[in-house]
Amino acid sequence: MWKYEKGDQRYKHTGRGANAVFEQNRGVTVGKCPNTITLETAQKILNEGVGCDYVDTGTFSYPRQMFGFHEGVLYKALPTRAGISYHAFPACSDDLSPPARQIIFAHFSDPDTQQKIQKWLTKADKEIRSLE
Repeated sequence: MWKYEKGDQRYKHTGRGANAVFEQNRGVTVGKCPNTITLETAQKILNEGVGCDYVDTGTFSYPRQMFGFHEGVLYKALPTRAGISYHAFPACSDDLSPPARQIIFAHFSDPDTQQKIQKWLTKADKEIRSLE
């Protein structure tokens, strides 16, 4: 339904290795995707994800943010072109408002998947704290 489009010259969310990581970039923590994620995989993660915080333009509506889960990592996607496409990056607890958390856990309702999402969030938060 939505298109994955990282945007022109948008490289800041691609890491150098096969694991999702967080790094400091000019004092800002940035989630970096594994460099093994292909455009096709990114599109699949987006299509299987869930939207939160919808915007109504009067003509159509679209999610202000989306969340997908793949190989143990929760990803947050934001619009690249509003209402058309998204770009994504690894998420942490700070990326989840209470309503978004509820929507994510309702969408990924399998208890095993929910446990894996929580494990990722705990790991991500710990990694971010170690950068501070």
